[in-house]
Amino acid sequence: MKSVNPKGEVEVIWAQTWTDPAKGKEAALQLIARGADIVTHAANITGWGVFEAAKEKNVMALGNYSDESDRAPDNILTSGVLDFKKGYDELGRMVKAGSLKPTVYQANIANGDVYLAPYHKSVPEDVRKKVDGVKAKIASGELKIPVIMYKSKKK
Repeated sequence: MKSVNPKGEVEVIWAQTWTDPAKGKEAALQLIARGADIVTHAANITGWGVFEAAKEKNVMALGNYSDESDRAPDNILTSGVLDFKKGYDELGRMVKAGSLKPTVYQANIANGDVYLAPYHKSVPEDVRKKVDGVKAKIASGELKIPVIMYKSKKK
């Protein structure tokens, strides 16, 4: 985000639940009222409310964990997909081969466990190419993404 908008900010609201779409919608509406032009979630079913708010206020959204474009087809730019099946299949192959070791196996872009769903039709080709370039740099290790824990601002 900062590479295309140095003044851009990320704001987080913690819904404190994984299963309440109404709380997700309420949080997204608060962010939109404060000027958010893109909303997303990391909140399972609670996130469905984020897409309801995006549709209602006609702002763009990003899906998370799976391709969620069907939830708001006109508003979801893409989704970050975490392919659990691929990861579990790989772990199963390791168990079967006797090669599973007591370590942390991390899903990431390089091993294909994490990827982007298809882009929304409104995403321009030049933007797609830039994003694909960034994905390639992450996959190669050229670009490291820091882990940042956000603290919620008061409502």
